[in-house]
Amino acid sequence: MQEAPEIKSGFAAINSARHYLIMLVLPLLVFLLGLMQLRQYPVTHTQSSDPAYAYLMNGLTLAQGSSDIGHTDNPGTTVQVFAAVVIRAVYLFRSAPSLTDDVIANPETYITACRVAMFVLNTLLIFWLGMFTWKKSGGKWAATLLMQCILFFSQYLVIYFTALMPEGLLITGGIIMSGICVHLLYNENLTPGVKLKYAAAFGVATAFMMVSKFPAVAVCAIPLVMLAGNRYKAAYLGFTFIAVLIFVFPAREKIGDFFHFIFGILTHKGKYGSGEEGFASKAEFWNNCFTHLYHSRTYFIIIGLSVLMILAGFIRFKKWMEPHQLKFRLLAGVSVAALLNLAMASKAFAYHYLISVQIFSAVALLALALLCGDLWPVLKTRMQQSKPAWSFAGVCVLCLFLFRMHSPYYQFSFARQDFNGETMAFYLSQGKTPVVFASRYSNGPSAFCGFDFGVAFSGKIRTEYAAVIKRYYPDCWMFKPGIAQYTNYIHSFTLSDIIARYPKILYYINPSDSTDALAEIQKLSQPADSAGSFTKCSLLYRHPRSGEQFWLVTSDTSQTANVFKPVATITSDFETLLGDSAFSTTQKRLYIGNANLRNSTQALSGKTSLAFTSREAYAGGLVLPVAKGMKYEISIWCKGNTSKRSLNIASKQLNLSSDVPVTTNSRGWQLLTLRFEIPQNFEESSVKFFLWNYDRGEEMVWWDDLEIKVYQ
Repeated sequence: MQEAPEIKSGFAAINSARHYLIMLVLPLLVFLLGLMQLRQYPVTHTQSSDPAYAYLMNGLTLAQGSSDIGHTDNPGTTVQVFAAVVIRAVYLFRSAPSLTDDVIANPETYITACRVAMFVLNTLLIFWLGMFTWKKSGGKWAATLLMQCILFFSQYLVIYFTALMPEGLLITGGIIMSGICVHLLYNENLTPGVKLKYAAAFGVATAFMMVSKFPAVAVCAIPLVMLAGNRYKAAYLGFTFIAVLIFVFPAREKIGDFFHFIFGILTHKGKYGSGEEGFASKAEFWNNCFTHLYHSRTYFIIIGLSVLMILAGFIRFKKWMEPHQLKFRLLAGVSVAALLNLAMASKAFAYHYLISVQIFSAVALLALALLCGDLWPVLKTRMQQSKPAWSFAGVCVLCLFLFRMHSPYYQFSFARQDFNGETMAFYLSQGKTPVVFASRYSNGPSAFCGFDFGVAFSGKIRTEYAAVIKRYYPDCWMFKPGIAQYTNYIHSFTLSDIIARYPKILYYINPSDSTDALAEIQKLSQPADSAGSFTKCSLLYRHPRSGEQFWLVTSDTSQTANVFKPVATITSDFETLLGDSAFSTTQKRLYIGNANLRNSTQALSGKTSLAFTSREAYAGGLVLPVAKGMKYEISIWCKGNTSKRSLNIASKQLNLSSDVPVTTNSRGWQLLTLRFEIPQNFEESSVKFFLWNYDRGEEMVWWDDLEIKVYQ
């Protein structure tokens, strides 16, 4: 007796529901891992202000309709646009004076929203990849579940898929591009029109990844090797170029800076273009290679198996390679991309630099499995005859194996284990006590630390952001190691200035900065003048695990007048010349060079100023005599359509710069100020003061009304 159509459709519906439930298991596991990671590391500024706050601030800039973004090294515009969309979406449900106020007052709310959006997007894409592979493979459970394991072949894929940084979107692009590879592997109708569509799809996906983070350029090798025929390779490169122009559009004004940055990296041995000229130090390069191989074993085992399969095909199975060349091409493309990526990540070392190619581990393993099935038909038949339950069980075993291998790196749990929270709790218990944060990497118990990184990588709009930050985080200061300066992103002071301002202040020391910061604390305890020490430093708190410290600094401000005695003021309004080659100052023995750059088109006071473009680069030089223990404050007004100008102090022992304006007047002139103190171990009798214009567009900058104050 034939079954009724209704019963058949009922069974089909049950089977369809079962399929969806099975395909939900791994995405749900990924979702739980994301929740655990958010729970364990809920606050970004305690450990990873770099680069979360840079993308937050540049996302805020884009969300306000401005293209004045400052962080274009990656170039990373996809992450900034992503952040801008999330910021705008979150702000719809909030009430605040302005978008800028709300983001700066509640930065972690917006960063968390971006992180949640990132990992939810990737989780949904993993579910989509499962359904997509199921459909294209003709209902093969092993292939479907294997592709859904896409994050488990490297611990870094799981660690970074919830972060507000390019790696999260590299994973997004990698999942989509893996889906395109799956579609191509199972497509038997490769007409010229279809191949052209693949070239376009690969071009968009590759461009998305490259613009998210430049090292993903290695991924280009995968489509270039997979697509047969020069016509389609050329079409792929053309589509990639067009898509790159679209994705990088928000940073269109900074493309020159981006290429300069990349060129510096490629031609210097140090990190980010520093150090000696050359590609890399041989010893360091090979050491980094072996470190990557050790810490990403699963990934490199898959790459090794891929290379062995290709060699076996060339040596023994040349006839067999022909009908399966697409799978071999995929393995070859992933292998070449992996080697290129390894070279990049070993030159400038970081574990997560491998993520752009690690995400293709699953599709490479799928190609290996399909080739093994083609080589041994019996194995393929048994796999096809196996029940879905066996495929599911096999994938579960694989997942457990991968989890076991990578477990030392995860350490996620639903219990909040963010020990930095204890330091935050202590800091908040101190109320509104003024505080100095000493942290080399801009991490600490306050969002003010994170803004140190965010403001530094904002564009011209950072002046506006700095003013809002100062309003929401009053009496907060960041200590800049190396130059021994304290800043609230608008003003810069020396340690003596800070102590003179506050009778009581907290001094936070991050373990990354303990050497320089503890030296500052010791300096405070030394006699400040002939009357003896009037400053007391006491350790209030030290975290036993992280090593973070809080010191309480108290001082007798009634004695500060003994410290700050103005003894001289030197000025120049760039009006009076000393001969034909120099400007005179109020001190007869001091003069400023480059009188040939005298300009009468703009002036703050009088009729003339000093003006030059980046062709001159440096001008306005003055040799300033200095003495040990003396303090100096230099200020000058400038005007021009660029923020790429600074006033500078240089000597063998001292190298200081100031480019953030203190204030702007109604005529558009901005005041730059630089304060410094000459230490007791200073061996030189003078320092060189000069002005610098480094705008590549050769914008003119006018300078006027120089003032140098000398304090004892």
